[in-house]
Amino acid sequence: MVVKNYTNEFDPNYYMNKYPDVKKAYGTNSCDLFTHFENYGIKEGRFLNYEVEKQNELENPTFSQNYIQFGDFRLSNNVSGRTKISQTKTKNVDNCIQECNDLDDCAGFTRNKKDNKCHFYSGSVYPDSTLEYNTKRTTYIREKINNTVCDAECQKEKKLKTLEEKYQRSLYSYKNAPDKLKNAKKNYIVYKEGDVYYQELYEKELTKKIDGTVQKLFQENKTKVNNMTKSINDFKQKYSLYKNHLNNYLGDIDKNNKVFEKKLYDSTNEKELDARKSYYENKETEHIRWYSKFFTVIYYMFFIIYLALFIMNGSFTKPINILLIAVLLCLPYIWYYIFVKYLIIIFNFFYSKLPKDVYFDI
Repeated sequence: MVVKNYTNEFDPNYYMNKYPDVKKAYGTNSCDLFTHFENYGIKEGRFLNYEVEKQNELENPTFSQNYIQFGDFRLSNNVSGRTKISQTKTKNVDNCIQECNDLDDCAGFTRNKKDNKCHFYSGSVYPDSTLEYNTKRTTYIREKINNTVCDAECQKEKKLKTLEEKYQRSLYSYKNAPDKLKNAKKNYIVYKEGDVYYQELYEKELTKKIDGTVQKLFQENKTKVNNMTKSINDFKQKYSLYKNHLNNYLGDIDKNNKVFEKKLYDSTNEKELDARKSYYENKETEHIRWYSKFFTVIYYMFFIIYLALFIMNGSFTKPINILLIAVLLCLPYIWYYIFVKYLIIIFNFFYSKLPKDVYFDI
């Protein structure tokens, strides 16, 4: 058996999303939403959380032994669909709850705080039947469950739902606790010492907080300035170090570039000299070849004249003369491939030793 207070069961997020008109008029502040529910929502039959709404939609409901307590409220009079089934007088609320549990059709009861009487009802109760404000009454609404057996998993889900809702309410109370404490303090001081005294006290506290905030900001800014100064000095040191490294590196690069330029210049000169040497060698070789061909042509002209005279004189009858003709015929080839070849080698050797006017010769 669990008795829940409606103030703890109210879900502001559900309430504002369920009723857009309330959200539009009161906004999203949880305290304002609860105030609307307490002053108007209960009277209008609005749901206070998702669980109550789902209980109201059950097709085959029955009652559990859990209750939602509405302090300072009673069931409205002259509501159709609700029947008073019994009443009892007892100083203990638990006895009234136990009697309602024993009645299968008991949907809830209202307790009179003055004479300790409990009035039990069946049929339509909250939210189908609205409640009205009454400081002398307390109403207990019995929770509905589906007419099936709830297994362990079902019980676990319900427990999780309950714990989640309590967590949300506790979080809301925690967030609003400073404001409530401030208002309570203000009301107490104003009532005891007067509004002027409270204003002076509030001004002193505010001045003290401002001074504390200023000192805190001053210390924070001082720490930030010190850290920034250290960072700047560290940056200057690193900048000087990196600058020296960079200058040394650039100096090394400049030296390496000069060495490389000299090597490149020397290499280029060597290649140019080799190219010039090859050029003159080729030119001299072409000259020698041209002269060789020229003298070869002259030689064979004389050889033909000699051959004609050789035939006209009948000298071909002697074998020695025929051998001489064969030697004279092959003499240019022997001359070119043996004598001229070595002559060119000797000429190039001595010519390479002579000074030359390169630009003039080119």
